Amino acid sequence: MHRRAKLASVLEGIDGLAMATPRKVRGSAWERVLKAAASNLGPEWVVARSGTQGELIHLPVRWWFNSIGLDPKPNREELTFSHVPLMREFTPGTITFRQSSYQPGPTDSGPPNMQMDIFDTRGAAEIVRWWALGPSTKFFAAPPLPDSVAAAEQAYADRKEEPCRDWMISAGLRVIADTGSPIEVIDSVLWELARRDVGGHVQSF
Repeated sequence: MHRRAKLASVLEGIDGLAMATPRKVRGSAWERVLKAAASNLGPEWVVARSGTQGELIHLPVRWWFNSIGLDPKPNREELTFSHVPLMREFTPGTITFRQSSYQPGPTDSGPPNMQMDIFDTRGAAEIVRWWALGPSTKFFAAPPLPDSVAAAEQAYADRKEEPCRDWMISAGLRVIADTGSPIEVIDSVLWELARRDVGGHVQSF
């Protein structure tokens, strides 16, 4: 019980310190980290946006948007990345994965430091570099297009049994890979959205 109280006190102090640090100051510090990291990573990484919303975008941008950012919560100095298909609506700042969820495999190298301090430009840039070349790159290396198409089509076929799988992407993949008409999938998407809008009852158009 004493340990829990002590941990809660520490976390409260961290939260208080983070909240007391002006957002603009944190944003400037994070921008310096991104610029330092980009200079070490090479031309395939560019800095976009500003402040704490700044991110590193991985080039070239094709059918997936790949970027590295900072968790927007003020008491979370942890990295995130976005791996978002561009054949559907895109929202900047979408988070696909957080650093705290990363579990390194037996052959994976760990980060230079587990806790990132964005006011330590050099140290934080090293952690960003590790995040870019390690965990993020594994996700950014999208499977070949035929594999992506096959997986999406299977998810579409199984959508009633496994509704949580990402099957809506198959409409865009059909266009890109020229494997069939997307109309059938689009109609299914409209039906699904209408069903959600009216609380489980299909609404006619």
